[in-house]
Amino acid sequence: IAEMMKGIKATASNMNQIKVGDKYIDVEGELLSGEKITLSEAIFSKKLILLDFWASWCIPCLKEMPEIVDLHNKYKDGGLQIVGISLDRNRDKWKDAVDSFGMQWIQFIDSNLSNPISTVYDASAIPHTVLIDENGTIIALGLRGEKLKKKIEEYFSLYTSKN
Repeated sequence: IAEMMKGIKATASNMNQIKVGDKYIDVEGELLSGEKITLSEAIFSKKLILLDFWASWCIPCLKEMPEIVDLHNKYKDGGLQIVGISLDRNRDKWKDAVDSFGMQWIQFIDSNLSNPISTVYDASAIPHTVLIDENGTIIALGLRGEKLKKKIEEYFSLYTSKN
């Protein structure tokens, strides 16, 4: 019976995997201040939201952070909002990494162990990204580096030509 239950749980969790075209899922996260708010409360941009899953101990995440900072600086006035979601357990290392890279965007720590944000957004490996458009629809998953940059550039060139 235990094996059967494991199989049922695995099947149920696979059914919950998010995909491009799905609506974003509102989750609660904890800010650097310790305050807990929902993703919908944190989002002030209605153009493009980038959920960036990372951790201070993740070398590939830290290598990509300067690129994320550049994207933030280039597109924040045009409507890009980044929400960092750290998988850290050590709050001091998390805060130090945010400060040292100059991450001037909302940062959540994935501290809800009963329903982690990373599980909701299928971030089983980091770095992991989720792009959400102005309608709350997921338009890309797992883009990194040049692919992420190109997708954001494309989005804003289409967005400005539509409006």
